[in-house]
Amino acid sequence: MIKVCLALCGLALAGGWTTVGAVTVDPYVAVVPVEDRSEAARQRAFGAALSQALTKLTGRPGDMSGYATARLVRQYRYLERPAESEGESATPVLEVRFDPAGVRNLAASQGLAMWPLERGDTIVWIALEQRGQRFLLGLEPEHADWLAALEENADRRALPVVTPLMDLEDQARVSAAEVWGGFADRISAASERYGADYTLIGRIAPDGFQWSGRWLLQVEEGLLRWESSGDSVDAVIAGGIDGAATRLAEIFAVPLAAGPEAVRLKVSGIGSPEDYARVQAYLAGLSLVTRATLDQVAGDRAVFALETGADATMLKRVLSRSDLLQPDPAGAAGGLDFRLNP
Repeated sequence: MIKVCLALCGLALAGGWTTVGAVTVDPYVAVVPVEDRSEAARQRAFGAALSQALTKLTGRPGDMSGYATARLVRQYRYLERPAESEGESATPVLEVRFDPAGVRNLAASQGLAMWPLERGDTIVWIALEQRGQRFLLGLEPEHADWLAALEENADRRALPVVTPLMDLEDQARVSAAEVWGGFADRISAASERYGADYTLIGRIAPDGFQWSGRWLLQVEEGLLRWESSGDSVDAVIAGGIDGAATRLAEIFAVPLAAGPEAVRLKVSGIGSPEDYARVQAYLAGLSLVTRATLDQVAGDRAVFALETGADATMLKRVLSRSDLLQPDPAGAAGGLDFRLNP
């Protein structure tokens, strides 16, 4: 999930395509610890895995430990997670893949909304105070465990994240003091080289016998703020990732129980049958689209009829993150008018 130019490229709904541009996550696979290979332990692990899958799909933590989960399981396998230190034994884990339609129907039956699977990258800058010194997370090799905690928690919440390279350019443009102070404009300018959609800024410091963190998430709507605390830096990082995922899910939530709406998408700049095929395959692969058909063709412009659970504004935000399409400045205000990228 983390990338330094690392990308989470999962499968879309049916598991057969990848989208263009925006990172597409796969919420239907979960990896959870299991005590042993007994039937009882496996059933408990299925419940924990389903809770994780629903959290990834909706952005809202849930507990499905008491739900009859086995009917939603498509396949599973046991893995061994390497021991964290010498002398310890490997930890058994269970990887579970669920039926996408079943998980979506379960979420809809509970009145939950879906966080669209095409999720932009979030670049993460963290300043940490330790023994009276403040430094940027990622500058030193000994920060590897904290970066691993960031990766693990981002994967748990299906939040695609980027960490800065911390090369000479980053160090020249951003200081620990600026991240600590939450100078969002300065940090946003330094983040442009990574092409991320959102910026998460954190500061972590000792707080008595615990650790505490303050977080800023920069999105189109402005700056969102929250705090987290815990008995370790890892726990505070988890709170930062949880806060970012929850807030992004709230912004982009699409009701699963709502019936599909019919919208028309105009795409110009299409010059060959291959262009039509590329656009239609991309549209059919979007998690927000249940059906995409070619409706009209006139010159280099095509009109696609879409069935979607999202409104036109939400769909436009998702399409605008594609490398395949770009908003057409000559289009009608409020319409879905795009051009094929050359």
